[in-house]
Amino acid sequence: MTLPAPHGQLDLWLPPDAEVSLRFLGRAPAWSRVPLDRVTLRQRADELVAFGSPALRLRSLAIHVRRRVDVRLDPSGQHRGVSEATMHWALLLEPERTARALAAAAARSRFPPWTAELLDELARRDDVRRSLPSRRLMRLAPQGRFTDLRPLFQEGIGLLPELNGHSPLRIGWGRRPPAGPRRRAIRLGSARLTENSIVIHPALDDPGVPLWVTGQVVFHELCHFAAPPLDEVTASVAGEHRLHHRAFRALEERYPRLDDARRWIADNLTFLLSR
Repeated sequence: MTLPAPHGQLDLWLPPDAEVSLRFLGRAPAWSRVPLDRVTLRQRADELVAFGSPALRLRSLAIHVRRRVDVRLDPSGQHRGVSEATMHWALLLEPERTARALAAAAARSRFPPWTAELLDELARRDDVRRSLPSRRLMRLAPQGRFTDLRPLFQEGIGLLPELNGHSPLRIGWGRRPPAGPRRRAIRLGSARLTENSIVIHPALDDPGVPLWVTGQVVFHELCHFAAPPLDEVTASVAGEHRLHHRAFRALEERYPRLDDARRWIADNLTFLLSR
């Protein structure tokens, strides 16, 4: 049997006894931080497939080395009795429990609640944490051409006592996008949870944009730190939106002019898209 070589952009391995393709996603530098060698990776994948059940017929298994420890099951082939799974490499540390979670998801169209505990347990392991890719921090400038984000930032933090004790957060204006075809959508803010930073779109750095509108966007992004996203398994089990779940929406309602800000953005979307 040919050993998988997780050092290219996409390597393929076909077990002789099963119609399952095993793909390793990512480049060599990312995989070099993973403590399992290629023989062990193959063995763990073999064990996971062997622990399968009649409810789970894997056609494709993709292993990645991104920052988020997660697992997904694509149900698109379920009507043909086959499934495609994508997961973080750390799931191979627990092949039996992972196989049970996948089998349950295939049978019931959702992961069992204990899968979230498995993901959290793996994400806290030292060997897994050391393998996570690091990102170079973006330089952020809170003072724009017209608007200083710092007062709005501090005002938002004051409305969220849940952030007491949180790691220091940063905020700044993003870069203006290059000229090109007219855009149809715009992301006014971005919460970068792994960097403890918030980036605001420069379209809001305009004297025609009310400060309470920019403040609402800043507050929305702060709420992502006070009520972090749910992992995909927990969101599926609870029937919640992963990012804007019930706890998040409850925090966002604290902003004094939330409805006014949303209405202004909707009424002035063409203006914002032109910036």
